[in-house]
Amino acid sequence: MGAIYLPGPIANYFNHQVNDLFQPAGMNVDFTSPQNEAALYEPGSLAWRAYKNPVTVFIGGVSAVCMQLAEPRVRSGVWEHSNFKDNTKARIQRTGLAAMMTVYGPKNAAEKMIQRVNRMHERVTGVTPNGEPYRANDPELLNWVFNTANYGFLSAYDRFGPGAAREEIDVSLEEAAENVAPLWGVTSAVRSVSDVQSSFDKMLPKLESHPYLEEFMVIIKKAELMPSYLRPVQLLLIRAAVSNMPENVSARVGLDKFGLRPGEETLVKMMGKLADRVYLDALPAIDASQRMGLPADYLYTRGANDNEADGSHDAAPNHNPKPPADEFHL
Repeated sequence: MGAIYLPGPIANYFNHQVNDLFQPAGMNVDFTSPQNEAALYEPGSLAWRAYKNPVTVFIGGVSAVCMQLAEPRVRSGVWEHSNFKDNTKARIQRTGLAAMMTVYGPKNAAEKMIQRVNRMHERVTGVTPNGEPYRANDPELLNWVFNTANYGFLSAYDRFGPGAAREEIDVSLEEAAENVAPLWGVTSAVRSVSDVQSSFDKMLPKLESHPYLEEFMVIIKKAELMPSYLRPVQLLLIRAAVSNMPENVSARVGLDKFGLRPGEETLVKMMGKLADRVYLDALPAIDASQRMGLPADYLYTRGANDNEADGSHDAAPNHNPKPPADEFHL
């Protein structure tokens, strides 16, 4: 299936919404240049396909934050050293832009951005309410943040978007571990679906419920991330994000009660699959494709639902070998 092109006024409206989310004021990034400069991920990668889907990116990002805040040291660092509570939208915009830069940005600019973030994290230190020292650049915390982000985005795309074969997910995790993780100071990035399971099982005893987690749910629900008339959609996608977490994690930290209601998963899947086909000029994926000398709609044709680079999958999404539902979602 190819791209869906929206009528002009509707396309302009949604392009504005995308710009608002991924290009915060004062931080605009040009994904179109330098011409032919590669990104950290290859254009034919699963990451390039997955991160162009605004529905599954939203779900995966919220999932990742929920898992990260379940770790006491990460939670204390975020709560004590950021303006997340007071300016939620701006923080989410910066995080979204960082994710887009990591996947689609010119390699040189992406590396410089990561270096800036790492320098900022050097100043983030403290002690949790339970008396445990923390520092943002602690390798164990960097590993947890990186691995939960990878899980969140890829699991959301697999579950609520067009889906991906397990082999594709393994390749994407390996690509992230080799090309991206070292830049963030990550020393133990997951490299396969089975790695995700063992990594999360290892961290599970360190995760805990906390009033801040429920406060985060209140904050993210109230944040003006979408226009007021789309607030029901925002709330639906937040519930999908909770359901996207590994079941043992959401249950352990007391968030399972915030997940999808009966019948809602089908609706979210319809939204995710539709969003994967809607062409929007403002998506960083479009600009990055053109920077690499590819057609603007590259990810909606050749790369949209297949892995043609190695010839392992057919082009039609329904022909994509789909793993059992419980194979990647933990």
